[in-house]
Amino acid sequence: MKSVLNQLFINMNINPNSANNAISKILMKSFVTKSIPSIKDLSKSANVAESTISKFAISLGYKGYRELIFKLKLEISDRETKQNLNISNRSYSQFEENIIVAIREFRYFENKISKTKEEIKKSKKIYLFSSYQFQFDALFFSELLKRNAKECFFSTQMFDQITEINKVDEKDFVIFIVGGQDTKTVEMLLNNFLYTNYLVLSTHSKVNEFTHKDRIICIDSKNLKHLYEYRSFVLKYLFLQLCN
Repeated sequence: MKSVLNQLFINMNINPNSANNAISKILMKSFVTKSIPSIKDLSKSANVAESTISKFAISLGYKGYRELIFKLKLEISDRETKQNLNISNRSYSQFEENIIVAIREFRYFENKISKTKEEIKKSKKIYLFSSYQFQFDALFFSELLKRNAKECFFSTQMFDQITEINKVDEKDFVIFIVGGQDTKTVEMLLNNFLYTNYLVLSTHSKVNEFTHKDRIICIDSKNLKHLYEYRSFVLKYLFLQLCN
């Protein structure tokens, strides 16, 4: 049986300003609140016509909104009654163990991470500057920040980066992501940055090139390969930490 919650989650991440997105967000909340709105209430909350909700339900493969919420209620009930898995502390593979250890290693940077979270919360605007290899990761972070209602700048264009960094003031916060190939632009921006309201996320090979060690977090782990895929995983973990 297809999962209604999975369908709603997928629609939440498609066309952020669409009616389907608004409907999905409200219905997803019902998993937490255990209260599923009527079509009339949903129409008001999502600011859409009832016919739009019916079309949305049909587009997901249901006869209408009534069948959709019936299946949603069943799924919520089913997930609640399932017994919790008895998960042991034993890792089932060396790779899993390496991942766990790599994440735990970030406790070494606990103070920096906690301080950065506070800086992000109180900042007027967040600026992200990334080397070429980590541009997709920076984009992922910028989307997380925007979901948290934080104004954020990120661009892959060098001219935009050079222009925007000159607009930063002490009420903002800047994060530089340095590593991989083609780091000249982001290093130039960092080396010429005059304020102290920033954090550097750097690969191991670049860490020693920067002077202010109290504002640097190394994204490499001795337990993981120093390849993009592993670094990207670590960065996403850090970004989620900073946004929660």
